[in-house]
Amino acid sequence: MPLVTASAMWTLYALWVGGDWMEFRFLAAAMPALAIALAVMLDPIRGRRRQIALLVGLLAFSANHLVTSPLSPGVQNPGAMNEGTRLLRITGEELARRFPGDLADPDRPILAVSAAGALPYFSRLESVDVLGLTDDYVAAHGLYGDFYLPGHQLVAPIDYLVRRRVNLIIALDGAITPQPDRKNYRLSELVEYYPIADLRDLPPAATVLEIPLEFGSIHAIYARANPAIDRLVDDGTWREYPILRSPLSAACLQSDLTQLVKLMGTKTCPNLK
Repeated sequence: MPLVTASAMWTLYALWVGGDWMEFRFLAAAMPALAIALAVMLDPIRGRRRQIALLVGLLAFSANHLVTSPLSPGVQNPGAMNEGTRLLRITGEELARRFPGDLADPDRPILAVSAAGALPYFSRLESVDVLGLTDDYVAAHGLYGDFYLPGHQLVAPIDYLVRRRVNLIIALDGAITPQPDRKNYRLSELVEYYPIADLRDLPPAATVLEIPLEFGSIHAIYARANPAIDRLVDDGTWREYPILRSPLSAACLQSDLTQLVKLMGTKTCPNLK
């Protein structure tokens, strides 16, 4: 009975705080108690056929769970989480290779990241958590979106990133395929990358970088000049593009807005609904 009570209380807590975007992560602490409680409930099943049927059912459920998507929007299953972790690891290791040293080195860039665990860990670069999970200012003064996504319902205001002297905003929207004939990035192309906030508040000199990795490239918003980053741009290692900001009719196109952006909202393109 204590195991059932403890498991029930923890499950209620996970529901009360709003859950998580990583499927079942908030239930990890209760897994041992849940496993024991499940074993106790299954112990009376003695018939061999029933045991085999139960085993087949559990295996089928587990296999199906690995390949199907969760019912809630924005929640990832194990397969998607594994791919996301791989992307973060490769990105962080590439940054660590490009910017060796330690936190005392003034030449190393400061990051603004949404993955405030993996990217700082692998890159060893100073980082600002734009989602506020490890940043008390963002937690208290972050901008809220229109749609509740567990752990991702607010973002840091752009002016806060400027005050923190952030060089690179790496929010990670997945790998991209570079377009050789591209001349610039529209504001509306960056909205999914950094929703809710008003990207028109970026510094006037801010640009977009395409950072090549072993599986493709990723975006980064280059918000503040840094000599080490400039060297990578100058020698052609990283490609740099201006941000098209005006007129809004050209900088913000309805076709660029994804369903997630429409759910969460954005202040960047007031001409679009």
